This record gives sequence, C-alpha cells and structure tokens, in this order.
Amino acid sequence: SHIGPVARAIGGYLHYLGISFRKTQQIFENIFSLPITHPSLVDFDNKLGENGKGLYEQIKSLVRHSSIIYGDETGWRVDGINHWLWGFTNQEAALYRIERSRGSKVIEEVLGKKYAGCVISDFYSAYNRIKAKNKQKCLGHLLKEIRGIEEKNNYPLGSQERSFCERLKATLKIGMEIWDKFRIGEKTFGDLQQTKGMMAQILTKLIQYPSEDNNIKRLQKRLIKHHNELLTFLDHPEVEPTNNRAERQLRPNVIMRKITFGNRSETGARNHQVIMSIIHTARLHSIEPFNAFLSLATNQQNQLFAVQKTRAP
Repeated sequence: SHIGPVARAIGGYLHYLGISFRKTQQIFENIFSLPITHPSLVDFDNKLGENGKGLYEQIKSLVRHSSIIYGDETGWRVDGINHWLWGFTNQEAALYRIERSRGSKVIEEVLGKKYAGCVISDFYSAYNRIKAKNKQKCLGHLLKEIRGIEEKNNYPLGSQERSFCERLKATLKIGMEIWDKFRIGEKTFGDLQQTKGMMAQILTKLIQYPSEDNNIKRLQKRLIKHHNELLTFLDHPEVEPTNNRAERQLRPNVIMRKITFGNRSETGARNHQVIMSIIHTARLHSIEPFNAFLSLATNQQNQLFAVQKTRAP
C-alpha cells in the first residue's frame, strides 16, 4: 500500500523508455530509497496494460475510421519466438499490434474489409490485398531501391540502364519537391495536377524503356503493377508521398527491442502494444507520456484525450 500511483507511473515511464525492470528496481532503491521488487514492477505493468484496454479499443476505432493511415512493421520476439510488431499511424493516432503473422489478415483486422481512406505503405505484398479507397506507395522506398541498383558492385550498369535510373529518380524527386512547395503555399493545386500529368507521361515511357537488365525489368514490373498508387499524393495533397511517418513511429519500439530483446510472455506483448499505443497517441495530442502513465495508474484514462471519429469523405 506504500507504493502509490505516482511510483507505479514512474516505474512504467522508465520501463517504456527502454530501462529493464531490474534496473528500474535499482533506480527506486538507490535514488528514492523505495524498495520495489522485480515481480512487483511486472505486476504493475500488467495492471497498466489491463487499465488501458478500453482506451486501446478507442484508438483502434480512431484508426479504422480515419481518412489516412500509414502502415509499417518490424520484427519482434515473444518468449524467443519470432513475431511482428505492426504500426498504424496518422496525425491523431498510433496503434501497435504484436502478431505471429505478417500477412494481410492483420491489416484487414485493423482497418476492416474495406478501408474508406488512403493507405500509405511500402511495397510489401501484404498491403496489395487490402481493399481501400486510395493507396500511396512510398516513393522513398522506390528511390532507395534505385540507389541500390546503381551502387551494385558486382557488375557495372550500362548507359541505357543508368539513364533509366537517373530519369526515374529525377521524375520522383520533382513530384516530391512540388508537393513540398504546395504544402508551404508556394505552389497551387493546379501545379500539382500539371506535375502529375508530366510524371505520368514520363513513367509510361520508362515502362516501355528497352533493357535486358533484370533489375531494370523488375523496376518496370513494379511501376506497371502500382501505376495507380504512385501519384495519389498529387491528387490528395493531404497524403504524404513517403511512409516515413510510420517508420518514425516504429523507431521507439526498435530502440526498446535492442535493450529488452522483445517480450518474455504473451501478457507482456499485450501490455506493450496497449501502453505504447496510448503513450504515443498521447504525444500526438501534446500530452506528456508521464501524464498518460499517471492516468493509467489511477485508472482514470477515459478522459486522457478526446477521440473523434473522422470517416473519409
């Protein structure tokens, strides 16, 4: 009973900064002269996760009814078994799921059988099977793939292949540059549409570009397959042309993975996905993470932030 909600909130705060439970125990003893056992910290974490279930469901609803969502995934381990940590985010919410599967069924469970907004992702095939009103493939990943082809050391690119890569890079960068200028008011929507028309013409020519290089052929097949998903950001400028937002939201989990090596149990994985979703959604609403932990510790998290459903038009 002498361990109050503030101490429990501090314990959770330290752990989700990437500090192990045993080191958190030492911090309490050495700095606060408060003896807390390792099992007690685990029990507090379980309670925080349990208290956050309702709010986690609200975040899931916010994501499902959003007009834009950015998705990405990274490897995760639960009791030494390979899992995947999925991240779905936008300007209002950050939702994490830890699953054994890396298949499209996870995305469908989060977004529904038909998502009424725009899904922004990399070129991972699981996103191809998802039905959505619009999709935008990450141009950053496409540019990275082009650079990888150019920098291969096992054989030199021919002049035609190098010309293909340079034209494709320049075209994608022009679109992203015009979009950036539109966002700061230097370009109009008409400029975006004009740019889209120009880019579409160039991409059509590049698809027909003659080459016997297998890497160039693979890029051409990708351009053909996703031709309707590369320039969505120019029709809907609220959509970003890259998936960087999702990658940034995954980064805190990647840092924790380096320190904790994942979770030791399914319960720990549940706690992680619930609590990380809450604190990073709170950040998006300018709420300090410690205040989120304090709300969870006192089981008064229902008013932590207002959740408003915004369905895509």
